[in-house]
Amino acid sequence: MSGVHVVRRASWLTFLSTILYTKFSSKENEKTKPAAGHKQNLVDKAVQYLTREILADRLRPNQRISEVAVCEQLGISRSPVREALRMLERDGLVKQSGKRGVVVADITPEEADELYLVHGHLIGLAGPARVPPDERRSA
Repeated sequence: MSGVHVVRRASWLTFLSTILYTKFSSKENEKTKPAAGHKQNLVDKAVQYLTREILADRLRPNQRISEVAVCEQLGISRSPVREALRMLERDGLVKQSGKRGVVVADITPEEADELYLVHGHLIGLAGPARVPPDERRSA
């Protein structure tokens, strides 16, 4: 297995872990964030939006992502959107494509199978963590 595949797989694992954390974290934590992190909140908002769009297949592999369209959709400036795209590129979800700009990364069917398997395992691990300790069954 080449080093590129190992790095890509590791970044997808990080990406999936982030998705699960975001999905299962309480909404109360978002309300208690300090105002000083306002820009970071906007970056997180853009990352979550783009991630949802890609995972819901509304943004297809090799499809160009328009910064302006994302800005208009979210009502934010281009700076947080650019930062979000850099983060998603680091995680392997999008890539720079020369003159086309940023496009959704394409994955092979084998990588998709592996991601689906890992996703299932992560969901399984996250399940018990969501049950309060007093309601867990002892094995």
